[in-house]
Amino acid sequence: WDVYAKKTVVISSFKIHTQLTGTVPLQIFTLDGSWKGNDKDPSKWDFVGTIDVNCKGYGTPTLVSSSLLKSIQIAAGETKAIYLAFETPDMLYYYNANVPTGDVYAEDSNLKIMTGVGKDGLFGSTFTSRQLNGAIIYYNP
Repeated sequence: WDVYAKKTVVISSFKIHTQLTGTVPLQIFTLDGSWKGNDKDPSKWDFVGTIDVNCKGYGTPTLVSSSLLKSIQIAAGETKAIYLAFETPDMLYYYNANVPTGDVYAEDSNLKIMTGVGKDGLFGSTFTSRQLNGAIIYYNP
């Protein structure tokens, strides 16, 4: 998904939903600008790192937290694409055909989160109109 910063923000963690339980590696990628047109080309993305996530399973938010995330800064007026990927397609998203990919899904006084896409495997098939089932935790530096 894309995140547009109204004010400069630094992402400190995410809350996501997954069917997985136990400790599972999660890969984190970012891209300056939008993911659109870049969703199948790993060479366009910056690899932030792989972190082990203690997945809580269906119905309970899983916290994704690491010092690596502090490198995800979005300057005011900029857009950054975020891509979180497990080895298996077990991240849960909201799907709503009435909120097309690219529309604002959520916003506050600091940022806008756009409706993104789901992926089948790392840089695999793309499924549109997917909203983050979770939250971005951030601060203003």
